[in-house]
Amino acid sequence: DFDIACATCVNPTATFTIVPDCANGQFSIDVDVTNIGSATSLAISDGTTNLTGISATGVQTFGPYADGASATISITNEQDAGCSISSGALDYVCPPTNDDCVNAIAVNCGDVVTGSTANGTTDSGNNSSADVWYSYSGAAGDITVSLCNNTAYDSYLRVFDACGGTEIEFNDDFCDAQSQVTFAADGTTTY
Repeated sequence: DFDIACATCVNPTATFTIVPDCANGQFSIDVDVTNIGSATSLAISDGTTNLTGISATGVQTFGPYADGASATISITNEQDAGCSISSGALDYVCPPTNDDCVNAIAVNCGDVVTGSTANGTTDSGNNSSADVWYSYSGAAGDITVSLCNNTAYDSYLRVFDACGGTEIEFNDDFCDAQSQVTFAADGTTTY
C-alpha cells in the first residue's frame, strides 16, 4: 500500500538575480516575486534576514553578502508551508581588479607580483581564456617579464604598446609551460 498526497496549494514563483558590488567586495540578491501562488502572504528568508507578510509581487533585495559567500533564499506560503520554493545556493566572486587593460596594476623593475586569472571575465588580451593586466612605464632598456620561477600553471605573456595598441612581444612555454618575454622599453611609453 502507498498513499498519494496532492498539493493543497500553488507554489509562488520568483526569479533570483545576483547584483555585484565589486567596488565594495560584496553582492546582493534581488528576489523578484512574480506570482504569490495561492498564498495570501509569503515569508522570504536567507537564513539571517526574514521578511514576512509579503502579499504582492515585486522585488525584495537581500544582502549584502561578502565576495565569494553563498546564500540561499527561500520563499514560503505563510498559510501552507508545504508550498515553498528555494533559490538553491547562490554565490558570486568578483573578477580580479585588473581584469581589463584600463585597470592594469603598475609594476616596476624588481617587483615580484602575485595575481590570478581566477574568476576573470575578460579575454581582451588576444587569449581564449581570462586574462589580467599589468603596466610598466619605467626606465628605458630591455625589460624581462618572467613567470618561470613563480608560476605553477600554463601561462602566456603578451606585451602591448598601449591599451588597445599593438602587440610588440609574446611568449608561450619559454620554460616548460611558463612564459617569459623581453621587450625594449623607450622610457616614455606605458606598456
